[in-house]
Amino acid sequence: MKIKNTRAFQIGKPLLYLPRSLIQAFLDFIYPPVCLVCGNRFEQGKWLCPDCWEEIQGSAKPGLYFPEMDFHFLHEKGFFESVYVFWDFDALLETCIHKIKYEGMKHLGSAFGERIGLFLSTLGFAFGEWDALVPIPLHRVRERERGYNQSEWIAKGISRIGEIPVCTDWIFRKRATQSQTGLSKKERLENVRNAFALKKSASVKGKSILLVDDVVTTGATMNACAKVLKEKGAERIVGIALARPFI
Repeated sequence: MKIKNTRAFQIGKPLLYLPRSLIQAFLDFIYPPVCLVCGNRFEQGKWLCPDCWEEIQGSAKPGLYFPEMDFHFLHEKGFFESVYVFWDFDALLETCIHKIKYEGMKHLGSAFGERIGLFLSTLGFAFGEWDALVPIPLHRVRERERGYNQSEWIAKGISRIGEIPVCTDWIFRKRATQSQTGLSKKERLENVRNAFALKKSASVKGKSILLVDDVVTTGATMNACAKVLKEKGAERIVGIALARPFI
């Protein structure tokens, strides 16, 4: 009787049956990871070298911004209580955010989200008081072109630390708005006015919601989303953003 060869490791297919961790270690040995910011090779970590991560960690300036005090450009009242911002929009953060948004580095967004979650934990943030993380939605055409929503991946990272669900099916961008970059403060407000809507299946009444975005500038986009949620019965809304430019 012929005995069937059941060996997992067969000549010609050595990598197929290896654990993913070993495959990744082998690939890292052959092709050492290159830092997305400085371009240097490194042995441990993901996406960025330890030096760049350390610089980013050290440059963090967690702050809490309020509509009445810090977003003077909002013509209507603020529908969010406050916004947590963790970095200035300097050259290093601009490089990282550009790669997250436009170069397919969505996992880098998730890594930043984890660091935000750890920062919030250090600040004593009560994750258990919140019902959901809601990423600022892209228009369906732009998300299809990009392949993902960068704010959703940031929210996923925060979720891993705070154990709060990420809800992407509550609000949507009902019209394709122009990029806020380069617009005046007045143009930013008009650009996102009535641009968002609540999905029919969503139930936000009485919910405490964390709105997540990559960058907050005038607060116009954050407020437009918060307005929709508030008008449909959301109880509390606080924003979270990676960075804020100097304005």
